[in-house]
Amino acid sequence: MLWRIDPWKELERMRSDLDNIFTGTGYDYAARSYPLMNAYDTGDEITVTAELPGLTREDISISYADGVLTLSGKNNAGADRNGYTIVRQERSAGDFEKSFTLPCKIEQDKINASFKNGILTIKLPKCEESKPKKISIEVK
Repeated sequence: MLWRIDPWKELERMRSDLDNIFTGTGYDYAARSYPLMNAYDTGDEITVTAELPGLTREDISISYADGVLTLSGKNNAGADRNGYTIVRQERSAGDFEKSFTLPCKIEQDKINASFKNGILTIKLPKCEESKPKKISIEVK
């Protein structure tokens, strides 16, 4: 039996495999670090959510400067280790800090945050010039 191999397709497959090795199939380190965060652009604002189970609002600090949102704090999960040995630990413990650059200008004085059931939600309203503009088409 004769197999026909397309060398260009084979090179493309190899390139894709190498990309997946180095990029982790589309996920970067930040996507696997604590806390897990999502950011959504709704047109008028950027909404960021973060999973922070077991923390209180006093454990969390949020800052925004020069287009960079930073979430930091302390996770005390497993801090009291008296009387037991950890068999497996997947949840992070200790100090954390995570930052990322936002893709548009934000109205800093209107940023607000809420914390409910371990989910932090940060709403960052866009400046007027960052909001999408509707352009009407003139018919002649």
